Amino acid sequence: MEIISIKPFGNFANTYIIKDESGAAAIVDPGCVTDELKSEIEKCGKVEYILLTHGHYDHIWSAKEIKELTGAKLAVHKNDMPFLADESLSHGCKYFPGEQDVPQPDIVLEGGEVLKLGNSEIKVMSTPGHTKGSVVYIVGDTMCAGDTLFYLTVGRTDLEGGSMEDMINTLEKLKNLEGDFRVLPGHGRETTLEHERQNNRYMSKLDLLKEQYLG
Repeated sequence: MEIISIKPFGNFANTYIIKDESGAAAIVDPGCVTDELKSEIEKCGKVEYILLTHGHYDHIWSAKEIKELTGAKLAVHKNDMPFLADESLSHGCKYFPGEQDVPQPDIVLEGGEVLKLGNSEIKVMSTPGHTKGSVVYIVGDTMCAGDTLFYLTVGRTDLEGGSMEDMINTLEKLKNLEGDFRVLPGHGRETTLEHERQNNRYMSKLDLLKEQYLG
C-alpha cells in the first residue's frame, strides 16, 4: 500500500491518493485538480472511491470533476451531506459564489465502516469537532485526518457544526488508539500520533480541557 500526497493551490486542502498493490485506489479530499493529481490518477489501475473527510469547500470543490474522470464512488458522512449542496455551509460562497457543484454521495457514512480497496481496508472513524460529520480514514498505520488533527494543533471549532466539546471527545478517542500512526492532515505538514500525544497542547492537556468544557 502506498499513499501519495498532492500539494494544493492556495487555500485548498492536501489531497491524498491511497494506492493498493492491486492497483485499486482512493482519492481523499479533492479540493483542487492539479496536473500532478491527474498524472498520478493515470498511473492507478482503478479509482474506487472519492473520500471526503468533511464538507468544507476546500476539501470537496473538485469532487465532481474527479468523479467524472474516474467513475469513483463519492463518500461523505451523513452529517456533512448538506454541505455538498449548500455553499453557505461549505463556505464556498465566500470565495467562489455561485460556483459550487458537488454531486450527492454514492456512499453515506456513519463511522465504523470498513471499505475494501483491493487487498487493503480503509477504516472510517467518526471524529466530530471541526464539523459534525468529520471523519478520519485509517489504512494500516496511517490516518488521513482531514481538519481534525494537525501538526501541533487541531481543527477550528467555531464554524457551522463545530464543537469544542465534540473535539475534546474526538481527541480522547484518537489519543487512546493503540500504537502509533502516521498522520496526514488536511493542511500543512504530516506528523505522527505519538508526536501529537506528547507535544500537541490540546492532546497533552486534555484533562484540563475536559474540566474546562465538560465539567
